[in-house]
Amino acid sequence: MDEYLLHYISKTLPAKAEWVKEIEKKAKEDNVPIMDEISIEFLMQLIRLSKPNKILEIGSAIGYSALRMQEAYPKTKITTIERDENRVQQAIKNIEKSHQSDNIHVIHGDALNEINNLAARNEQFDVIFIDAAKGQYKRFF
Repeated sequence: MDEYLLHYISKTLPAKAEWVKEIEKKAKEDNVPIMDEISIEFLMQLIRLSKPNKILEIGSAIGYSALRMQEAYPKTKITTIERDENRVQQAIKNIEKSHQSDNIHVIHGDALNEINNLAARNEQFDVIFIDAAKGQYKRFF
């Protein structure tokens, strides 16, 4: 993307809450990949427009994108799957700190297995956000 356009888009993004800045700072310090500010704002706008009742996120990391999706549409319920135990604990901590435990459910496990478990329980979602191992996207879908 053109540098001028990136600069323009960056300048038009809304201000971030302090909790967002804290999570972004911690992610950077710990080298945890999270969505860049333009991409997350785009995703949030899609959530605002579609107003999904239920979202499935594959790849929680530290809970950043789940929290931002929740911020975009507070009425949604999010189920997010993460296989890394350390990141699961970080996600739960961030979700609890943001008082979103009633709205965001973190599942610790391999996404392919957990998706099958959700399907066996006839769970349905309005939005599925895949943000995990890029080489597994076809299998996740």
